[in-house]
Amino acid sequence: MPRERTRSAIKKSKRNQEQKDEARRHSLQYASKIYRRRNKEKINARARERAAGKPLSLSEEEREARSASRKEAAHRYYLKDEILSKMSQKRFEAHVEKNNGADWAWFTYNCRRGKRRVGVEEISDS
Repeated sequence: MPRERTRSAIKKSKRNQEQKDEARRHSLQYASKIYRRRNKEKINARARERAAGKPLSLSEEEREARSASRKEAAHRYYLKDEILSKMSQKRFEAHVEKNNGADWAWFTYNCRRGKRRVGVEEISDS
């Protein structure tokens, strides 16, 4: 004797194609949400392990070498910023000196933005 169909099976068979597609899309969205949550948890767990484990797993010599390289890099970038600010100041002073310290020279100075330019361009009479 064949098994009788349940109400849900009868209801599903009466659906048209659009309703079936909508149900499939809904189930896929739900599945992607679940997988995304699982992956996020895995990625976060790996990141926590990496962040927590790295400094502790290093030996004393490696820690010292790492901190020394960090200090060296910080000092290098500090020096770079100092040099750039001094160069900018020198360019500004050169512009003012070129214009004999005139008041308008302070206001016509154009900061260097990727181009090598100091102050106002000279206009030739020829």
